Amino acid sequence: MEKHEILKMAVPKLREEVEKLGTQYGISGMNKEQLIAVMFEANNIPLEETLDIVKDPELKKNIKAVQQQWKEALAAKDKIKAARLQKKLHKMKRTTRSWTKAKIAAKAQTKRGG
Repeated sequence: MEKHEILKMAVPKLREEVEKLGTQYGISGMNKEQLIAVMFEANNIPLEETLDIVKDPELKKNIKAVQQQWKEALAAKDKIKAARLQKKLHKMKRTTRSWTKAKIAAKAQTKRGG
C-alpha cells in the first residue's frame, strides 16, 4: 500500500486494515493519526516523510487572506459569500490542526525510540 492511499482512507477502513495486520490491540480506541502511524510502520513508510510539510506556512498565509475576504463579505452584507468563505476557513484550520497533531505524535514516537 502506498502513502497517499493510506492518507486518504477513512477511519473505519483504516481500522479494518490494521485488524488484518493482527499485531495491534485496542484498535477501536485509536484515532486516525495513530492508525496511520501503524499502517506506515507496517508498510515501511517513514512517518517523517509525510510530516515535512512545506505547505504549512503557505496555508497560514492563505488563511489570513481568506479571513480578510470573509470580513469584507460580512461588511458588504453578502451572506452567501461569507458563509462559503467561513466554511473554507474551517477546512483550512482543521488541516493545520491535523498536521500539528501528526508532527507532535511523530516527535513523541522518535523520543520513545520507535
